[in-house]
Amino acid sequence: MKTAGIFTVVSVFCLTGLWFAPFPMAQEQNEHPPALCLLLPLSGPHKDIGEKVANILGDGGDTIRFDTSSRDFAGIVQKARESSCLLAIGGIGDMEAKALAQAADTYGQRFLALGRVHVSKENSNVVWVRSSKQEILEPLVDFAVRVAKVQALALIEKDRAYYKSVADIVASIAQGAGIRLARFVVAKNEEGRVARETEQWIGGGDMSRTAVFLAVDTMIARRILGFMEFYGLLKNDGKGVVVLGAPSWQYEPGLTRSLDSFEGAIIAILSDVSFECEIEDAKALANLVVENQALTSATSPPLSVALEGIEFSGCSGKLVVHGGEVKGRRIRLLKVIGGRLENVDVGE
Repeated sequence: MKTAGIFTVVSVFCLTGLWFAPFPMAQEQNEHPPALCLLLPLSGPHKDIGEKVANILGDGGDTIRFDTSSRDFAGIVQKARESSCLLAIGGIGDMEAKALAQAADTYGQRFLALGRVHVSKENSNVVWVRSSKQEILEPLVDFAVRVAKVQALALIEKDRAYYKSVADIVASIAQGAGIRLARFVVAKNEEGRVARETEQWIGGGDMSRTAVFLAVDTMIARRILGFMEFYGLLKNDGKGVVVLGAPSWQYEPGLTRSLDSFEGAIIAILSDVSFECEIEDAKALANLVVENQALTSATSPPLSVALEGIEFSGCSGKLVVHGGEVKGRRIRLLKVIGGRLENVDVGE
């Protein structure tokens, strides 16, 4: 009976110990946290672009994917933080990137943001990897003011998030340069009205000191330019307005198919750098971060501080992190001349 009693007590003790013992898998997860968390739209209308970015960034055993299509950005970043990932990457759309970046700073999650509208802050855990719209558009407006001697700008914008953000940036740059500004919103079948209102605002005469920035797609731009020609805003004697276009035009087949319709228009683009190339740059910087324990330890400073001044080589060439942004890509201006896109001499 004593032996049986001892056996029973030992058995219960062992079972109890097993019941409350931590699971080995959880221990392994804590000891070996995932290197990367990808915060991307992996379902819904933007699934294709999310999967494309995920495939470029890689999907190894030390990577976890989080689907952002629910738009619960704070909750997604919190889950990434709880998974102990060393670094998160994501935020393809501008609004999504800004929301994820804000949450990353709130929860102390290191984050490489992929949006083009940057919100840089001091002591931030966020570094913006792709070139910002501001960085791309500044040389274009600078050329108009410094070289073309533009003193007034009519800004025609489509009522969509992308074009509104482009228009906001152009307006901010123009106001900083001290030039006169007017904004016009164009809706479907209103191209003629907007062109007429623009002509009335400019006032006729020598219009070579006035620029018209078209923050619209190429289809709407072509219609507006047709009406602008009708109202005498486009002239062959050098006294017409200077036409500037949105950066997205370079990706639209409507531009290359109808170059004659855009004669004289100028756009700014990243020189020899594609979307995929910028994502490869993000991958190169991510590898640099996760392979350097000094950048990811508990005592490391915020990511933007830790990476300040660090140079690395990516698909776009030699790049550097400065002020929480990746810098070093070259911006090029293109002008439609004789049905061809040609480089613009910026007069430097």
